[in-house]
Amino acid sequence: MNSSPDQSLRPKRFWCLIVFLLSPLAFGVFDLVFYDSQSAEDGSYLISTIIGIFTVVGWVSYDAALRDYPLTSGLRWCVILLAAVGVPVYLVRTRGWKGAARLGFGIPAFLTSMASYCLGYSAAWVIGSWMGKW
Repeated sequence: MNSSPDQSLRPKRFWCLIVFLLSPLAFGVFDLVFYDSQSAEDGSYLISTIIGIFTVVGWVSYDAALRDYPLTSGLRWCVILLAAVGVPVYLVRTRGWKGAARLGFGIPAFLTSMASYCLGYSAAWVIGSWMGKW
């Protein structure tokens, strides 16, 4: 193990979190604007899922490197396939129960991303109503 983790990973970890939290805002707007198009809705769902997976796995990978924690392939696959279980497990392993609890086991980040989607959808609806689109 390295004695000093690469601190240049901090901004990358930060941007993974920002993209995870704010990309749903754009998809909320997109989903409302293309509400009548089933193919656009399917594409939006697929793209937002892929972005969500990459940003969560990226954040966990960068955080593990910063903490000098050996991220196993099993835990990485758990984060990819079932983030609702994998992220809390990772947080407990790297920070202990108290540290993971202070971070809410990752639940606040998930809820913030959901709120971001709702905000984008609502803002698009308000602006669209104001412009007479719907």
